[in-house]
Amino acid sequence: MKNEWNNMRDKLVEKQESGELAHDIEIPEVSSINNWIARFTAKSKKNLSEQAIASF
Repeated sequence: MKNEWNNMRDKLVEKQESGELAHDIEIPEVSSINNWIARFTAKSKKNLSEQAIASF
């Protein structure tokens, strides 16, 4: 997975270099992207669990 996050960051850098993203925007490090994905995944799992429990 870490390679995918590196690719994600590389794509953001490419977009910034081509002018698609503003140059004053700081591209996050791979560790930050990893943390965002981990938090999103944990929250999604929690929400799905709560929905499953509520449906019983």
